Amino acid sequence: MIQYPVKADTILFLKYLVNAVKPFARAHSVVLTFQSEHKDFHASYHPESISSNLIQLLCRVITFTPQNQKVKLTAKLSQTQDQAYLKLLIENTGVNLGRVREIISQLSLPVIVHDKEDYQTIFEIRWYLEVPIEPIPAGITTISHPPDNVRSFHSEVRKRMSLNLNMPGHRMTLLESQKPKEAIFLQKVNAMILAHLGDESFDTNHLAQSMAISRMQLHRRLKPLIHQAPAQYIRDTRLAKAKEMIEKEDLTLGEISYKTGFQSQSHFTRTFIKKYGVRPSAYRKGK
Repeated sequence: MIQYPVKADTILFLKYLVNAVKPFARAHSVVLTFQSEHKDFHASYHPESISSNLIQLLCRVITFTPQNQKVKLTAKLSQTQDQAYLKLLIENTGVNLGRVREIISQLSLPVIVHDKEDYQTIFEIRWYLEVPIEPIPAGITTISHPPDNVRSFHSEVRKRMSLNLNMPGHRMTLLESQKPKEAIFLQKVNAMILAHLGDESFDTNHLAQSMAISRMQLHRRLKPLIHQAPAQYIRDTRLAKAKEMIEKEDLTLGEISYKTGFQSQSHFTRTFIKKYGVRPSAYRKGK
């Protein structure tokens, strides 16, 4: 079905998208804010052209941002020779996410990553508008309720905010009900491990650094939740992902060992046997 653009306030649209994501940010103990150097921008646009990418990118940045840190969306008006666009900047504090490839993977719009500082990153999306921006005449009041095209995306926002981070369902459910802040912390740990799965050098020190806490703090908070040392948890996560790849993907064992961060296929095989009691090749034949 052909989708026709609607002429509306793009800033108001962005505000309501951010407000829809704020409950997700609060659950992750992350402060989410919106900022614009202009009060309003009226232009013709397709809401679906930006909402899906922006929601996914916001939620991914929030997921990887340490607790008690901030994420901010800033909208700035820019223009090429023949077309205006809004430069949308998503900035986080607490950790540099520039090397976390999963954050920008499989988005239909290009994302420019700026490594601002050691503990900050900026993700840039350019939202090109279909007609030049026209200012609202003086004395006209902007609407104070979300337009229909914004409401229609709130359900889409909720759908995209569910995360499955490789944690046994019953254990995570129990943790979420009893210690929700620790459940969020563990989700972030899982996300960081999976984001660096193919990096064989990613160890406890790197995990602590990516969580913006000390190695001692990581050990103190994580061990009561997983009942094992963080290094062993990283290894077991690699093995669980490798086991999943054997079951679901048409990859060689060498490719799987590389993608899950093992030094060599022989090292992967020894570790797999120690954990599961069977060779990876035998497991593949018997699955």
